[in-house]
Amino acid sequence: MSGKRPNKLLTAEEKEEKRKLKKKLKTHRKIKKLETRIRHAISRKDPEYEEKTRQELNALLKDTTVQEIENHVGDCAIGIGTGDGNANANGKIDDNDVCDGLSGITNSLSSNSDAKNIILDISKKLFILFSETDDDTKMNTDTKSDLGNVKTKHNGTGTSTSAGTNAKDDIDCSKEHQTKCAVKLLRNMTKGKIDRSMFENKAALIGYTRQKFFERAMLLNSSMEKLQQPIPINVRNTEQSEGDPNSMSSGGVDFGTKQMEIKERMCDKIQSGQIYKACSIGCGPGNDALGLLAFLYNLKDQNKSTCTAAMQSSHSESPSPNKAVALDEIILMDWTIEQWNSAILKPLSHVLNESELKSHSEITMNPYFCDVTKAFNDEENKAAREAIDAASCDIYLTSYLLSETNGKWESFFGGLIDSAKTESIFYFADPTPWQLHRLIELFSSHLDFLWLDSSMYELSMQGLNGRLGPAVLAAIKR
Repeated sequence: MSGKRPNKLLTAEEKEEKRKLKKKLKTHRKIKKLETRIRHAISRKDPEYEEKTRQELNALLKDTTVQEIENHVGDCAIGIGTGDGNANANGKIDDNDVCDGLSGITNSLSSNSDAKNIILDISKKLFILFSETDDDTKMNTDTKSDLGNVKTKHNGTGTSTSAGTNAKDDIDCSKEHQTKCAVKLLRNMTKGKIDRSMFENKAALIGYTRQKFFERAMLLNSSMEKLQQPIPINVRNTEQSEGDPNSMSSGGVDFGTKQMEIKERMCDKIQSGQIYKACSIGCGPGNDALGLLAFLYNLKDQNKSTCTAAMQSSHSESPSPNKAVALDEIILMDWTIEQWNSAILKPLSHVLNESELKSHSEITMNPYFCDVTKAFNDEENKAAREAIDAASCDIYLTSYLLSETNGKWESFFGGLIDSAKTESIFYFADPTPWQLHRLIELFSSHLDFLWLDSSMYELSMQGLNGRLGPAVLAAIKR
């Protein structure tokens, strides 16, 4: 599979097509922004601002050509027709169609999934532990965690510590101070300019968790839920989608036979109860682990739904009920695992094992040191590698790591993918698709890929370096 072609190699027609796609994405972003404002206004019970924002959205849709909003599927599920007389002679949307599209917003915006409530409850309980903590000693006393010792090349099986924590953290535990420290840490992470000492500031880790924990746990959960959801009725089942996932050559909204097969394979593995071992790479505060636990927990109550039925398949077999889904082990891997373990992961383990997510046994979370900028077979990654090999993981989770390591991850993930068993599932999330396009280019001979972000059903948008929200890519090993 060839990589994305640089602009200088594109023809004039291809450049024009790319320009149109970018304009379409920009319009979608404006629509999504207004949708989000409406959702927030509803949650705040602010009808005045809600009505004002609806009018803005109405005006935007009326002033937008059909091609620019064609088959837009946002959080609000606004259905704007693209044919059958819905557009006037100038290609604009008629007033009646706008009103019809807006009429169903309230119900879709007001609904909250069970998973969201679970994640929110766990997050709140974790934050309460933070607010009750006056110093490191109290943090370790209040949390009754059995989370295992951190295994690294450097200290064997030594207990993780928060060595190097600034004394100021014991004095100033205010939320404002934590936020200030977190902003500084996030700025350096975004630039890929980090060193281990930055993570020895406990206030920064707690502030980071307050800002990112819930959001990224929900991102994983909502992305995985797309595997269970029926394909929208306005999506064409076309053989055009058999091509390069990075292609920008075809327009419209497509979901071809190849994508359906990949989606079904992932669904079958998940719904048949075959997710026993999970590995979170660059785990940070454990948000991906929580997102996966909440997602799998909800599957236990979906006894009548199967992927085949959800995808409107023509298969004649009777649907079989989902098996109870429970993780036996979650392997947590990070370059600064000792710091995360002491400040966040131990309290998280305590909260999880006192929650409804706990099944017949303890939720086992085992932390390991890992450096993705070094080869998978590097000596420093030995403990993590041995843990992965022993566990024979079923799913691997990676969020906001590839872009932060500036492309230095290629050797590590090459070795990891080689060692993974057949039908292993991979989840990747990044702020933009930049590094995910590179991932497809490198490993398309080993993995089958499926976009789970805003471009999922729009083949023509998948080659762009932009999305409505984060870029999310799933894969399953052949």
